[in-house]
Amino acid sequence: MGDESLLLIPQTTLLADSPGEADKTDFSWGYYFVNAELLKDGFSPDYQFDRVDLMLQAVIGDMGVGLVRTRVVERDVESE
Repeated sequence: MGDESLLLIPQTTLLADSPGEADKTDFSWGYYFVNAELLKDGFSPDYQFDRVDLMLQAVIGDMGVGLVRTRVVERDVESE
């Protein structure tokens, strides 16, 4: 199963960084779904976090799928 097909499963929990959803930088799940042509009607993330580090901890703890800017995690990815 590819990453995008996981997003189509209704049971998939989507996690969001509240500032990323609201800061008008086109960095939100809604923007992602529109550009990936996976638009969901009336979409709202299942859980939103005020801090991106808390959202990442939820992702690491298998709470759901998170959307994060590459620059936030690039050092961690490079160290793997």
